[in-house]
Amino acid sequence: MLKWILGGVMALCLLVVLLLVGGWWFIPQWLPSIALALAQNWQVEIRSLTVGRPVLGGWQIEQAGLRLADGTVIQADQVVMRWDCCDALGHVALVPEQWFPVLMQSMKIQVGALVVTPAPVSSPASSDGVTAAVAAVSVKEQLEHLHAALPPLALQLDAFEYHHPQHTLAGDLSVIHDPLGLRVSTRARWGTVPFTAELSWTPEHQLDIALQQEEHKLGLIARAQADRWLASLNYTAEVPELLNTLEVPLRLPDGIPAIKRLHIEGQGQLNVPDVPGAAPWELSLIPQLDVLTEAPALDLKTSPRIVVGGMLLPEVVKVEPFEMSVLSHSWPAPLADILPEKVDLALQSPMECSLVAGKPECSHQASVHITTRAKNKSRRLQQGSLEAQLEWVIEKTTASLQLKGDFTLADPSLPRTLGANTAVSMSWAKGLEVQSTGKSLFSWTGLNLPEVSSPKGELSLSNLKFALPDLSQAEHWQLQLSSVSQLQLQAQGLETDLSVNAQLYASDQSVKVKKGRLAAMGLELPFSLQTNLRGDAGSLDYQLAGVLNRSDVLTHFIPPADVPVRVIPGPVNIQGNLAWRKPTAKAKMDFRMTAQGHLSDWYLSQEPHSLNRLSADFDVALDPRQVHLNAPLTLKVAEVASVVPAQQASIALTGDVSLAPELRCDLTLTAASVEVFSGQVRLAHPSVIDCPLTQGHFWVEVLGLDLAQLVSIEHEHINASGKITGLLPLTYDHARVYVAGGQVGAEDAGWIRLRDAREWKTLAGSNEQMMFAVSALENFNYNALTSRVDFTPEGLLQLAISMQGSNPNVNHGQQIIYNLNVESNILSLLKSMEMADDISRRLQKNFR
Repeated sequence: MLKWILGGVMALCLLVVLLLVGGWWFIPQWLPSIALALAQNWQVEIRSLTVGRPVLGGWQIEQAGLRLADGTVIQADQVVMRWDCCDALGHVALVPEQWFPVLMQSMKIQVGALVVTPAPVSSPASSDGVTAAVAAVSVKEQLEHLHAALPPLALQLDAFEYHHPQHTLAGDLSVIHDPLGLRVSTRARWGTVPFTAELSWTPEHQLDIALQQEEHKLGLIARAQADRWLASLNYTAEVPELLNTLEVPLRLPDGIPAIKRLHIEGQGQLNVPDVPGAAPWELSLIPQLDVLTEAPALDLKTSPRIVVGGMLLPEVVKVEPFEMSVLSHSWPAPLADILPEKVDLALQSPMECSLVAGKPECSHQASVHITTRAKNKSRRLQQGSLEAQLEWVIEKTTASLQLKGDFTLADPSLPRTLGANTAVSMSWAKGLEVQSTGKSLFSWTGLNLPEVSSPKGELSLSNLKFALPDLSQAEHWQLQLSSVSQLQLQAQGLETDLSVNAQLYASDQSVKVKKGRLAAMGLELPFSLQTNLRGDAGSLDYQLAGVLNRSDVLTHFIPPADVPVRVIPGPVNIQGNLAWRKPTAKAKMDFRMTAQGHLSDWYLSQEPHSLNRLSADFDVALDPRQVHLNAPLTLKVAEVASVVPAQQASIALTGDVSLAPELRCDLTLTAASVEVFSGQVRLAHPSVIDCPLTQGHFWVEVLGLDLAQLVSIEHEHINASGKITGLLPLTYDHARVYVAGGQVGAEDAGWIRLRDAREWKTLAGSNEQMMFAVSALENFNYNALTSRVDFTPEGLLQLAISMQGSNPNVNHGQQIIYNLNVESNILSLLKSMEMADDISRRLQKNFR
């Protein structure tokens, strides 16, 4: 029914929306002609169209009448459309990934009245069989297409009517479509029967449906899998009253007592293919039935499991083994003296029936076991290889339950096999008390959760105590237990063994976990938790320590590269607290998390580079608004193995990172240094860092760099001595680094020697100036050396060197002022050195 309403409304809305490309005030002048052209393309007949003048923030259609291609007639009155900027921001949670793609406009449509009159449908010819052809259409793809095609809008139908041949569906309707999905709600009447319905769909493919008619309720939550939809159902109904309200007669076969009360409630699962008819569907119901019949007056209680399935129409019905309790105080004579007051019936084998042309055909008769209920009775139930032993004594109001064995589950969302070995005792003399009589062991294989699977696992429970002090007030209860679990987990292509130990104390007011301990992959996480069940507040204390023995867990999240990244984890020691409170009107999340810790002796490499003995110290506080560094965040590397080796590199940061819709930083680089070329390069004074880092200015000090090592990088035919010191203004601009106007100089006197002076002189030839320069540098002793340093974003290093000194073998040691301009592409040089090192490593590897 709703599809006609929604289809008609969407057709009307899309018709009008496409006309809004023109002017706001002059829209009435050209709307009818464009609407007529669009209607012809869509095969829609416009029966009437009255356009009103623009209203505040939008436009108005006073009256519109449409006839669809199938003959359905739609009449709409007082349609008002508005566009409100930035409304979508109010629907977006505080998640960084959703800040930027927020739609900046949303459409609001309000309809005063809508009347839908469907075209009459002729009755199909009777047939013993049913033939159906279904287009191979993916429901998920259609929902995604609809979500992408529809603009953000809010549709409000103040009143609608849908004229069915038997009854009229009337009420109001609200439709909201935004980046979070589609939400539909209605309060309506089917004839004289009032009901409410709500539907929501999210782009993550979750569909929620809630339908209520007085005490009758139906809820459905569906989630899309790879090629199927899995839905869970909840329902409650008083069947006779519901059928009477809907004017549907309840017909029972002859000989079946009339039903006075039939209460049904429970859960179910619906498994349907994404493309209807592409694969079988299955509906599994576990209703709790409470039936009261007349003449004789029988009270029946049971909870069977019923499975219905097929390709399109129901084809197979299967009833799993179940038990039924029958109570009667008034068997008709003469059976009253023969039959007991209480009878137990058990269906011991499944019953399966096929539906052919609407008529069931059962493959075999059901096996039913009947026992009478005595005051002291031991009952044994066997299902597969599962054994359950239930014993109770009514006079002493005590009972015991023993459960042992293994069984297999067919539901793909549950474990394939589940083993149990448990025993509990119960007493209800003073409320209900349940206690374990030993350790309860549970094991499973093939547990598949939405994001995580567990190939196998084991759970041990002990010290189980459950108390319900007053049976009349079931909302007040207490629970205590100790648990130890060992399991295998698989998530996002990773596998690990996990151990969890905890002591749980719970009640209707709060939940506490003491002495909790989680261990996996060489790490241990002791924790304690306390929260109340209302969700107002809670806290978690934790401490993480150990050495991660699975480096693939870290490299798994690093994007693949030609040269893989290798990580060797070191010791981890982190502790902190997570506290949360109930969300307020100002914040959808209200929490505070602290973490203080130390990492040491980590190794990170990507050939030919590596960071050896990396360590970190941090003290961080996190809330929904910002990340605050309570103490300087320090990173240290003992050794940097690269083309240019370095040692003792470190940085220190202080400040805050704002988690506002636009990421902002108030960070300061307080210190940075590295030992290189037997000297040190360090930050001269603290510098501000913005987020994202696009520009930055840093003053860098150069202290005591060995001139011989600097020269040897590029000139292997020159020897030198001395220590270089200076100051470099370094600028970072959109991933480019450059230096302009840096100044360096030698700390003391030194010397420069040319190797293979004969070759240099041969190159100089008859050039007297060049020959003089070569002769001077053959054994040049400088007493002053300075240089201007410029480094371009393209990697070109420019040096304007000025030296003053003498060569004792030239002009009797006369003082010489030597000026030299040097240019070198450092980036190309480093790449060539890196390539040479790579070739050397490969040769060594091949000849080992």
